[in-house]
Amino acid sequence: MLMRPVSARDKIIRLIAQCVAAIQTMRLLGRQVIGKSELFKIAAAALGIEFISRDLSLMEPFNLVGIPFADDSGRTRVAPPSFLPNEGAGRFTIEEINRAPRYMTAPCLQLLTDRKLNDCVLPPGWIPMAAINPGGADYGVDELDHALLVRFVSIELNADVEHWADWARRQGSVHAKVIEFAEQSPGIFA
Repeated sequence: MLMRPVSARDKIIRLIAQCVAAIQTMRLLGRQVIGKSELFKIAAAALGIEFISRDLSLMEPFNLVGIPFADDSGRTRVAPPSFLPNEGAGRFTIEEINRAPRYMTAPCLQLLTDRKLNDCVLPPGWIPMAAINPGGADYGVDELDHALLVRFVSIELNADVEHWADWARRQGSVHAKVIEFAEQSPGIFA
């Protein structure tokens, strides 16, 4: 699987917007707390669409696929979870998909391929996305199934001290000494 390293925030947001226009799912891969989910949220706000995020590693199957019930004719239906949208447009972000058990990742294949989970169909303007941490010594993650991976445009994010310091100064809530320390420690985000 080819991954294209990109570090510029605005370029990523434009790429997310292009994926929305092309009705294409996207997966952002990067270390913890570098802002993967925040990029999806910012892009959704810029596009004027909704944003929903759920941590798959904290969910049980019924939280995602719904609860079965018998309808008036005695047929089994599935009541979808309340957080799944039934109108409008937006970004449904799946967090920690590679930390969730296989019985939780399996329904995601139907969600990514058919934009539905059992009886719940995502409205046409809703696109599922994923934000995940990489594998390796620092993370307890599972390798994702190839059938799942090929459903995404995959982007690897790398933290960059210069961009982070610029962001931190604009935020105004990060102490100047912390910014200075980060700038004097070029490998701090490695």
